[in-house]
Amino acid sequence: MQKASLDTVTMLMLPLRLYLIKLVMDRIQQWGQPTSDRESLFLACAGLALLMTAAAFIGSSSLLKHTRIYEIGTLLKERLIVEKTASLPLRAVETPSVQDVRRRALLYAPDAVCLEGMSLLIQSMQAILLTGLICWMGYWPLAVGLLLLGCGQSWLYAAIGSRLERTQTKQATSLRLADHLHQLLIAEVPAKEIRIFGLHSLLQQRWLDYSRDAGKQNEQAVARSERQKLLPELSFSLISGIAILLIILSSSTNISTAGDYVVLFQCVTLLAGAIPSVVKQVGSLSQMAVHCENFKAYIQHPDDRTTYNHNQQQRGNIPEQASGPIGLRTEQLTFRYNVSPTDRLAALDDISFEMERGTKIAIVGENGSGKSTLVKLLLGLYRPDAGEVHWLTKEGNVQAGHPTYRTAAVFQDFNRYQMRLRDNVAIGDVMKVTDDAAITEALAKAGLREWHTSLDDTIGTAFGRFDLSGGQWQKVAAARAYMRGDCFLVFDEPTSALDPQAEREAFADFLRAAEGQTAILVTHRLGAAKLADTILVLKDGRLVEQGTHAQLMTAHGEYERLYRLQAAWYV
Repeated sequence: MQKASLDTVTMLMLPLRLYLIKLVMDRIQQWGQPTSDRESLFLACAGLALLMTAAAFIGSSSLLKHTRIYEIGTLLKERLIVEKTASLPLRAVETPSVQDVRRRALLYAPDAVCLEGMSLLIQSMQAILLTGLICWMGYWPLAVGLLLLGCGQSWLYAAIGSRLERTQTKQATSLRLADHLHQLLIAEVPAKEIRIFGLHSLLQQRWLDYSRDAGKQNEQAVARSERQKLLPELSFSLISGIAILLIILSSSTNISTAGDYVVLFQCVTLLAGAIPSVVKQVGSLSQMAVHCENFKAYIQHPDDRTTYNHNQQQRGNIPEQASGPIGLRTEQLTFRYNVSPTDRLAALDDISFEMERGTKIAIVGENGSGKSTLVKLLLGLYRPDAGEVHWLTKEGNVQAGHPTYRTAAVFQDFNRYQMRLRDNVAIGDVMKVTDDAAITEALAKAGLREWHTSLDDTIGTAFGRFDLSGGQWQKVAAARAYMRGDCFLVFDEPTSALDPQAEREAFADFLRAAEGQTAILVTHRLGAAKLADTILVLKDGRLVEQGTHAQLMTAHGEYERLYRLQAAWYV
């Protein structure tokens, strides 16, 4: 509002500036005459100087307000996108088409829309004011003609701008892939593999190819739009020049002094400049309207209404936590990552089992058998395409993911938060971020009993002074799960970065931490699976066996085959 007020004041100063210019020219014209008023000339010049100074001051203040609007608008847009992403189903967040929509949404600039809209309004008011002055001086056909020509140009520019922006938004997938390749080339983690395999030139070339292809398409679209604008712009410039020439050659009863001619000339010149500016702003706003549509498309994407919103825990919108372990029941569970009717391959197909409260269950199977997918369904992160997942509680059966019951998980692709060590662990229970004893106990449970740093030191080389090894990071991820206390605990391949001794200790720590609680262990180590109360064996997305280690070994099925294949390495 303050920027709009400043720009409005600048616009309203225009009539005063024109009047002072007329007064100066009239007094200069009368300079040699006995009736000349030199005092009013000096006052008019001083007034013009003051107006110029005020305009410069207002321009500087307006720029500061512009910067502030940009900061507020950018933060607002990014906050809305972050909040929307948190409310989407996990399956949607992982979908490439939704990621393309999010990239297009990020192009929306509410600050630019606000500023461009205010500028269009003020420029339009200035054009109307100048038109009125020109009409008052007796040249109304000229003023109205320029105004009508500008309206026609505005319509054309709006259509061209919208078409150009829609063409550019189609490049979202290519640009997202180019960004991914660029990130690979500059990120820390991929650097080792890229150098060992000599991939830098290959990845750089692919990045350049995608970027150049997108740039070429954009250049062609811009060139086409500029060609369409060329004839209307040349026509308007020619008509404006003719109008100025007519003013010089013609006369009017309302124009009798040099000051009148100068003011008329200024009005026509300013109008000839204001109309193209308004036209271009209309075209720019039409492009921004496409960005706004893309932003709305992402914000209006259906929220996750079939699973519970796990992000509510950080918003304080969940009921008091219930205590006690939970059981699990799945009935004919089916899930596909690609929901296309032509996709007949299910990640999970017709999975049914039940486990009592407080049970330790191990899920085993070859890579790609559906283990991690099943875990996400059991945690309520995914909603099944068919079948049901229920948590069995002492209060009754509830849908998987119900926020009343605490869950904790260590995934194989866990996050490495570039934060203080205490923050990394206390993520499991943010209310204990200052509880050093609880944090230290959780680290000890995870097998990290000694560390050569303070809890308040930032870990990770991006912002801190040192990094942790892969195994240490994995233990930190386990520690944040142990911070949750009594909960439904899931470990999805939690020991891939640990040495054999540390791995054995990690499994022992896991069983101790899960004592009396429902826990799921996803692992390729069938020796660890022996410790579970029940073992589920998956193959090609189907549950082919379940039972204890002894029962499955005597069944001579898939589990025995996997167990003997693994045991063969040690005999």
